[in-house]
Amino acid sequence: MVECGDEDVKTVLDEVERGDVLRMELRRVGRRGNAWCAENATPVVGLVSPGAVAENR
Repeated sequence: MVECGDEDVKTVLDEVERGDVLRMELRRVGRRGNAWCAENATPVVGLVSPGAVAENR
């Protein structure tokens, strides 16, 4: 990911922990479309990634 669509998205991404699950809306950016911009990010409450560290929960 290269950039955040706005400050709200940046705040959400700054606050998530390893293993947190997010629903994100992405769009391709850049000359070749090989980079991403997060337009929206919303934590999914109650879900934990299978790779999350157990002691962090």
